[in-house]
Amino acid sequence: MLPVALGPLLLVILRVASRRMSILAAGCIGWVAALAAAAVLRGGTSAFPAWAAIESLKGACLAWQAVAVILAGLFFYRVLRRHEAHLFQADGPPEAVSRGRIWAVCFLLGPFAESATGFGVGAVVAMAALMRMGLKGPGAAVLALYSQMLVPWGGLAVGTIIGAHLAGESDMALGLASAVLTVPLLAGYLALYWVFAGRLTGPVPLVQRVEDTLWTALLAGALWLANSHVATELGGVVAPGALLVLHFVLSRRPDRTVLRQAITSALPFAILAALLIATRSIPPVTQVLRGTLVLAPFADQPSFPVFYNPSFWLMLVGLGVMATTGRLGELPARLRETWIGGSRGAGDDRVRRHGPGPGRRRCCPAGGRRPARWARARRTAGRPAVRRGRRLPDRQQCRLERHDDGGAGRPRRRAGRLDRRAAERHRQQFHPALADPRRHGGGADRRQQCRCRDLQARLADRDHVAGGSVDRGGGLDPAGRATSVTSGKAPPCPGPC
Repeated sequence: MLPVALGPLLLVILRVASRRMSILAAGCIGWVAALAAAAVLRGGTSAFPAWAAIESLKGACLAWQAVAVILAGLFFYRVLRRHEAHLFQADGPPEAVSRGRIWAVCFLLGPFAESATGFGVGAVVAMAALMRMGLKGPGAAVLALYSQMLVPWGGLAVGTIIGAHLAGESDMALGLASAVLTVPLLAGYLALYWVFAGRLTGPVPLVQRVEDTLWTALLAGALWLANSHVATELGGVVAPGALLVLHFVLSRRPDRTVLRQAITSALPFAILAALLIATRSIPPVTQVLRGTLVLAPFADQPSFPVFYNPSFWLMLVGLGVMATTGRLGELPARLRETWIGGSRGAGDDRVRRHGPGPGRRRCCPAGGRRPARWARARRTAGRPAVRRGRRLPDRQQCRLERHDDGGAGRPRRRAGRLDRRAAERHRQQFHPALADPRRHGGGADRRQQCRCRDLQARLADRDHVAGGSVDRGGGLDPAGRATSVTSGKAPPCPGPC
């Protein structure tokens, strides 16, 4: 019966790994599969529906402990991406290559950002910092993944806290055990770091290796101190953050201008860390926050104190940043980006559009998944043959694709027939260059003409194009060029489409 019990977990892993389904949809499928597996293992009795409903609610309450922190961290990241965009962009001001700075990015900056926000944000910050130093390619990507090495404290240690509850241990005990277990892992990470960094910047000298070893030992000690004297949630924020400030001051010796810029960029993180430390270190404040607005629907599940949970402070600091920069009007947009990013997947900021596949008749919404295989356009009779599944350039082309004939002379019955008047209205509304040939010289109009070639060819066939002239309306001559509505002359083609 072990395969039946592991089936839902493997199903979710495969669906997420295929990148053809959002995380939210994969989770719903896993929930349905878990109910089916439970029905098989427990037997289909009359009490099973009530038991399944109660256990599903308990699972949702337990999952909310992590979902709340993840969504709040994504919101905090989206706000900072607008407020301090240079932290997340590789095209910022270039920086000199320094082996000490590379170590700080891999072992301090990336883990700090990942612990404060989670969801792969640390890798984005680390990769941008490495690319500003001129490091690119697979080697830089491997170094950026060092931001994920403090796994027990990622996303404000939500996994460690939930694991401690499930194991019946205290948060601090599990945090200290994780800190002790991380010491040999840091040693192994450092040895591999010298190999990867050496491939990008040349062999790492002995003096630099000694310096990296000392800083890594300080990181291990700071992790233990933070977990034993502050809080488990702040172990990955306090330890790398404090060492990051110390390393920045000692290695760069910044002047007032550079120091002011660094303080401005780090101020939201510093405020967040200070608020979280205060709520965990001051006993009266901790008692008040833990006893106010506590959600505890089940006695055997962890409670959710709203004002004590890190998600509340992440949202509060994010809203404060928006208020100080005068961007509170962008709150709906930031919330929408947070929900889309959380349900779709980490680091997926691209907007994908593709043409109508099997069974798709309308324009695909922003963020739709691209097909597994792309069919390349083949040129037949001087014009490209658009096949289903090919990625199309924009939403207008997606509208146009509903009316074409597939590009190979095969009628698409499901799309319906398009009469000449509707096609003319379509051209005038979306493709004015084809409705008025005098506007043929612009670059945007040329692109529109190239995109409309399939539609124009079909209309020309219906209007009986012969010898480069048309009987009614505009079309294409035998060479595939657009003809005038009145004169029938073909302007020169701007080039191959």
